[in-house]
Amino acid sequence: MRPPANSSNVLAKGTTNEQFATNLGALLLAVDAPVELLVTNPLGRQTGRNPSTQVEINEIPEAYYYSESIDDDFLDDGIDDSLPASNVFDNFAAVDGECSVQIFSPAARPFKLQIIAYRANGEPEVRFVNGNISAGASVNLKIRYSASASNPIQAITLNETGYVFLANDFVKIERNKNSMGNIHSNGKIEFTRGNPSTHTGNLTALDDIVIRTKNTIVGNVTTGDAIHLSGDVTVNGTKTEHATLSPIALPSLSFSAGGRDKTVNKNGSLVLPPGSYGRVEVKEKGKLLLSAGDYFINILDTDPSSVISIDGSKGLVNINVVKDLRFDTKVQIVVTGDGASTDKVTFATLQDEEVDIGSGALIQGNLIAPNAEVHFSKNSRFRGSVSADAITVDPNMIFLYHTSPGTFPKISELENEEGTEDSTSPVTNYELAQNYPNPFNPSTTIKFAMPEAGHVKLLIYDINGNLVNALVSGVMPAGRHSLIWDGTSAKGNRVASGVYIYRFEVNGFVAHKKMILTK
Repeated sequence: MRPPANSSNVLAKGTTNEQFATNLGALLLAVDAPVELLVTNPLGRQTGRNPSTQVEINEIPEAYYYSESIDDDFLDDGIDDSLPASNVFDNFAAVDGECSVQIFSPAARPFKLQIIAYRANGEPEVRFVNGNISAGASVNLKIRYSASASNPIQAITLNETGYVFLANDFVKIERNKNSMGNIHSNGKIEFTRGNPSTHTGNLTALDDIVIRTKNTIVGNVTTGDAIHLSGDVTVNGTKTEHATLSPIALPSLSFSAGGRDKTVNKNGSLVLPPGSYGRVEVKEKGKLLLSAGDYFINILDTDPSSVISIDGSKGLVNINVVKDLRFDTKVQIVVTGDGASTDKVTFATLQDEEVDIGSGALIQGNLIAPNAEVHFSKNSRFRGSVSADAITVDPNMIFLYHTSPGTFPKISELENEEGTEDSTSPVTNYELAQNYPNPFNPSTTIKFAMPEAGHVKLLIYDINGNLVNALVSGVMPAGRHSLIWDGTSAKGNRVASGVYIYRFEVNGFVAHKKMILTK
């Protein structure tokens, strides 16, 4: 298969002297649902995007790849002779080079990339790359080739980057409690004054990244513009300004809905099979049960303290909402079933009005809102991946990527930390709370309560029972107390990551709990 003639329509206008200096002939991507494919040529120019798996994009200037739906034949076959003539070059120059390919997917799915390169004599070499893309992640490949070699494709490297937040305009985070996962914005990222707050994950933005006092970033910070740090800010990673970054396009959605309205009564439950519906309303403390398949809903309305229970054991669960998606106060999304995981669940909406996550809500899965801002209210909790036009986070919120370690505290614990009436109410029992955050790095807070004054010991042990540090050993008054452990020994040295045990003793009361210090 030689490069066919008459393929100049794939070259950009005005690039007669800048045409691709490459012997890389064509790329064919196969997936089972829409993804975003971004290719950068050896000159560093972005060559196009394709938000559809059904449309050949040879009509887009500079594009030299296309994608189609995945099928068994393509997965099993070798060379694909069906590549259209307009998708390969006849005027290629036989030189060495490198091509970068980035594939972004909002939901978990397999992919296969066919790569065709040409030897100096015009004969093709074909390679295949197979893999799986995690939900809310991008797979990044670098293809190195040499025209002079007998095998022109010299190397293919692949790595995956998952994003807890991906925004087109901006991400703004205000005094979050604890968070994990990579964050990317095609615009700006801002962390307002911390609580103090710790975020574990890399930050990338095409515009400025602003991090204000009392924030710790355990990861790298990279921006196409400038980094602004003010006050007590720690970045435990590299800081890179004016980097060459490409925007990551949000998923392109297209669907409709219609059908009968469904209501879950207060304190009731309803099993809803996949299908198309009008308005689906879950009344206060009602439970809506969903299963594997595709749902198309005009309006999904949840009242306070309602539950959406999703069985992900038999496949992907996609909830597509046309007009209005929002989660009221203390709504819970629960993913159940053997082998089920949060990346099997996707909420997608076409709305351009704000997607509001109510105070105290627990949301799990992928949330896709390319036309809207997603707003997390105070004390809310999230595990998964968000792709939205903009993302804002109110104080005391916790967000984690699908595979991030850690568990969520009860909502009552978050409210107590915020300073509600519970935190000042009379203490009637001895209590030792789970440390927060957990896992943690570099520090964590341990809270305890005692109805009477007494001699308190709060001791830290390693997993082998060796005493690491004594946070307190002395008389303390009755009431609620909190102490911070900064991950150091009694001598002030940083301790190794791993499992530790903290023990609380007072007036004959003894309790202990485990905690995890991460790297």
